[in-house]
Amino acid sequence: MNENKRKRINLFVRLTRKEAKDKILQSQKMLGRKLNREEKKKIIDEVAGKAKRRVAIIGLSAMLGIGGGTLLLASGDREIHEDTTKISTELDSSKEFRNELKVEEQIENNQIEEEIDELNTKEEVLNYIKNIYVKEYNSQNNEQITADNITLHRYRSDIVLYDDISLNGEQIVRKCTENEAKELGKSIMPNNGIITVSIKTGNETKGERVAYYNGKYNTVYNKDEKVLKEEKTVLSKVAKIITAGISRAESIEQEDTSYSQKQEYKKRLIDAVTEYENNKNVSQKTHETGEMEL
Repeated sequence: MNENKRKRINLFVRLTRKEAKDKILQSQKMLGRKLNREEKKKIIDEVAGKAKRRVAIIGLSAMLGIGGGTLLLASGDREIHEDTTKISTELDSSKEFRNELKVEEQIENNQIEEEIDELNTKEEVLNYIKNIYVKEYNSQNNEQITADNITLHRYRSDIVLYDDISLNGEQIVRKCTENEAKELGKSIMPNNGIITVSIKTGNETKGERVAYYNGKYNTVYNKDEKVLKEEKTVLSKVAKIITAGISRAESIEQEDTSYSQKQEYKKRLIDAVTEYENNKNVSQKTHETGEMEL
């Protein structure tokens, strides 16, 4: 990317970031409170989406050298839509533009850190990570549970873990006692702790259970449980957050844990949530609608 093009993109990024921050501050002043991450993200999405449409309409993409030509505004809405849709697609697929235009991700990452910095008690941290699980659970299952419906646990005990094969030939993880493992002739896996979540809805209680092994969080099955293939549970998606969150929550009330170690636990939680949100944003395809503004 030549220097002039880089300067123009950097200017565009700064202006877009400033507009998003200004709108967030204005909304907070009107409401008399801080916005939560979802409210801030909605504003950021709107600002970034409108900015990109303005780029397409006024032909800035051509000035940046993206799209290979000058955009001509057509007289019909359909022609304008087709032209700007093409430009928007080219903007999205441009490596240089993606690398420079990180407005949404940067602001959201900063807010995650601010949110976690404000969690000063064990209960606040646990409620924070519960709500992340709840949001993912409701999205995946089309339900409306709340943090009050779930209980989180991390435990180490005499339960051991071992490798096994599912009915379709996939590697899975099972749990049993040490004596059972010896009887089965199974090699015991390192047990760094099992994370469980219990979900209670009405008279029904169900649960999920994972353990970290071989570089990832694995669903843990009972010794005699029939398994066709490993289930990708909600807990497996957010287990890194739950693990870091429990460590951070427990450390707050531990007098023998140093301040530096407590800060390290907090950093791990920030990193886990940031990674989760960024991965989620990458996997989602943004569909922009509404009128285009000059």
